[in-house]
This record gives sequence, structure tokens and C-alpha cells, in this order.
Amino acid sequence: MIASLAMLVAVLVPIPTIIKSMKERVTPFRAVINGVLSGTLGALIVMVIGQLMGVNAFDELFKAVDSMVKVMSENAEFAALFGEDVTKDQLTEMLTVIYENSIKLLPGCIVIISLFASYVEYIILSRILKFDGLTPIPMTKMQEFDLPRRLVTLWCLVYIAMLILSKTDMFADSIILVNINMLFDMAFCLQGISVIFMLCHTRRIPRVVPGVLMVLILVFGLCRNIVMLLGFVDLLFGLKYRMKQRI
Repeated sequence: MIASLAMLVAVLVPIPTIIKSMKERVTPFRAVINGVLSGTLGALIVMVIGQLMGVNAFDELFKAVDSMVKVMSENAEFAALFGEDVTKDQLTEMLTVIYENSIKLLPGCIVIISLFASYVEYIILSRILKFDGLTPIPMTKMQEFDLPRRLVTLWCLVYIAMLILSKTDMFADSIILVNINMLFDMAFCLQGISVIFMLCHTRRIPRVVPGVLMVLILVFGLCRNIVMLLGFVDLLFGLKYRMKQRI
């Protein structure tokens, strides 16, 4: 499947880019961003090539969803989870809407997959590689992660634009708007996670605690909205800076 190949490329392509960034001694977060850009571009190229070959990644996923929904809706035990009053047609329609909305997030998911792959790859490569006898710059601690403050202004402008465009027929159900919103949410979520790491650091709480919290937030969505708000507030009022001042 083109979608699976695109995701694989998003994971593997950042590696040579990260190695090149390490040789140039750029900061770890900058190296990760370089990896994300190359991974995302590589995945995009795969999807474009697939389109030129007559294979659309989204169409592939939609067809897979149709088959999966059909099997799930015919499973009596699974259907029982939604209540006895739910008919087969209602269940099919509900599952189709859920999965098709998820498919629309494919571009944003590719960026996020590439981001986490690049982050982990930098950590691993920085521990096993040397360049001219020098080890790469160690990965910056998560509590030092900082988005540019102007991102808040950009988010406000984009949000207003999205609000206006969503009222038009052309962008009412746009994949572009959904994915842009998803990426902003992830950015603020990471900023919020860095605040949690800083709080644990100032309170001398073991790093395993915020590490577990990060997994729960990112993988299971636990209190994700609160963490995103925390990241937004940090960019506005400098919560981490205030914490540092109290050390």
C-alpha cells in the first residue's frame, strides 16, 4: 500500500539527514526538524509517484475501510457493544464516518510519525556515532523544548482564517484545515509536556514520572486538551522561565 510505504519512508529517510546535521554540529532540535522535513518530503514524493501510477493513497485506505467496516458490522458480538437498538446500517454508517475522518488526518499523521522517529533516531545515533573523534551534541532535555512565541500569533491568524474558510463550500470539509489544526494541537501539546518536565525537574521528581505521563498523553490522549492549554499559556506568560527563577 502506498500509505504504508509513505509512512515507512517518513521513518527511514530522516536518518541520513540527521547524520548530516550531526556532522554540521547543529542543535539537536534543529537536526530533528531537518529530519522531519526530509521524512515528510520523502513521504509526499512517494504519494505523488503513487498518484502518477494511478494509485491514490487515500482511495486505498477508503477501500480498506469499506472492507473492514463490512466485517465489523456483521460481527454480532462487536455490534452488541453499541447496544441492541443500533441496526446494522446505523453501525456501518457510524464506523464509516469515524474511520473516514481518521483517514483525512493521514498527512498530519505522517508529519507526527516522522517527528517522533527523528527524535528517537537522533538519541540512538548520537550515542553510537562519532565524527572526527567527536561525539554528536547530546539531545536537549525535554524541559528545554521551546516553540517560538510568535507561534501564538500565527495560530490566532490561522485559526481566524480557518474559521472563515470553513464557512465556504470549497473548504467546509477540507483535509488541509483538519491537518493544520492537528499539527498546531500537537505543537502546543509538546510545549505543555515540556512544562510538565520542567515542573518535575524543579521539584526533583524522577524523570520516569514525566516520561510515563508523556506516553499517556500522546498515545492515549489522557488530559491532552489540558496539556495543550498549558503549552499555550506557557508561550504567553513564560511559565517555565518563572520555574527556573525559583530554582
